[in-house]
Amino acid sequence: MMLEAAEADIEFAHGRFVVKRTDRTVGLFEVAAAAFGDGIPAELRGPVTGISDETISIPSYAYACAVCEVEVDPETGLRSRFSGMRRSTTATERSTH
Repeated sequence: MMLEAAEADIEFAHGRFVVKRTDRTVGLFEVAAAAFGDGIPAELRGPVTGISDETISIPSYAYACAVCEVEVDPETGLRSRFSGMRRSTTATERSTH
């Protein structure tokens, strides 16, 4: 294995995997390259994937909006036309909030 350490002893910081309380490190790109070689067990080979959850503490606008257009017949109260779409906003559009 690349770092020869228990999973609980490895931290990830600044683009590098570090074995706690040692100077042993390996970079993210080195791990990604090794994932396609023969130097690691077969069950660990393949693309490197990860999960991230980022919470931004400052308020901001959403990156998308939803638009819906409905026509209602005033006599019957029935919907006579419906159209909806979802689109991404661009930097040149202004928010109407």
